[in-house]
Amino acid sequence: MAPVEKKFVLTHIAENISRLKNWLFTDEEEHFGVPWVMGVHRENSFLSFYLYCDYEPEKESWSIQVSFDIKLLSVTGKSKVFTINSYNFTNDLKFHGWGNLKFVEWEEMEKDYMIDGDLIIEVHFNIHEMAGIEKKKLRNFDESVKQFSDVVLIVNDEKFYVSKLFLATQSIKFEDIFSKKNTRKQKTKVNREETIVLKDVDSKDFQSFLECVYGDDSIDEETVDGILKVADTHNAKVPLQKCENFLIRDSERTVKEKLELANRFKFDKLKNECLFKINTATEIRSVLPSNLNEMDPSVVGTLLQKTLALIPFT
Repeated sequence: MAPVEKKFVLTHIAENISRLKNWLFTDEEEHFGVPWVMGVHRENSFLSFYLYCDYEPEKESWSIQVSFDIKLLSVTGKSKVFTINSYNFTNDLKFHGWGNLKFVEWEEMEKDYMIDGDLIIEVHFNIHEMAGIEKKKLRNFDESVKQFSDVVLIVNDEKFYVSKLFLATQSIKFEDIFSKKNTRKQKTKVNREETIVLKDVDSKDFQSFLECVYGDDSIDEETVDGILKVADTHNAKVPLQKCENFLIRDSERTVKEKLELANRFKFDKLKNECLFKINTATEIRSVLPSNLNEMDPSVVGTLLQKTLALIPFT
């Protein structure tokens, strides 16, 4: 099975971009255990743009194979997209980043993409492969806990020794599997070891999901997407609630990203929390997708009401 691709979005609102004199950098934003930084600068008649992978290179050899789209957003919904089909961030390079001194002509940027003096830049990342960047396991589900388990779940050839009773109380899908109501499961007996093969699940995501189910503090910016996917697929309410709480209280993701997750997983509390934080015209524009049909209709209605409230009446 091919590895599950990991996606995230970096968003930067460069305020008063026309007055830019020095380099303007974003704060570090961590995704999948790696800190990322964006930078913009005026280079004569061009806007320069850089992406930095600020992972510490001195610890060990590492690499991150990615593709990404850089988008400049406009008030009309039009966007300028720069696509990088393949790039490898690695400690073998002195400069751990990607950049373009002549990213876009300054005059074009001011004319077509500057919104009330600001510039909104999005970078849509897709991580295809990571090497040398491993997250430490919070709990073992290997043979060391075999004596306390009664079933082995196999995910991408990795064995997870777990308790059927405990998982069944946490997930309706696992309750069905273990009660033999799901006839599509693959189940075998090998040396009296009951095994069940789970398909379409990433082993790292499943590790984080189990840690969450067993009470470990495994939800962070790196793991929340994978845990959500496994929890949603297996109808596990508690991990879903924990992920929603994390996104509300602790996550540093953009409001736009959170709204997309709220729509996908039907998180009403998260949706309402995001809408409460959107008040200005710039904030409204920053959460709008290129295709409004992709947005929750109730969110579109609320944003329309907020937009009308900003219009002065005489």
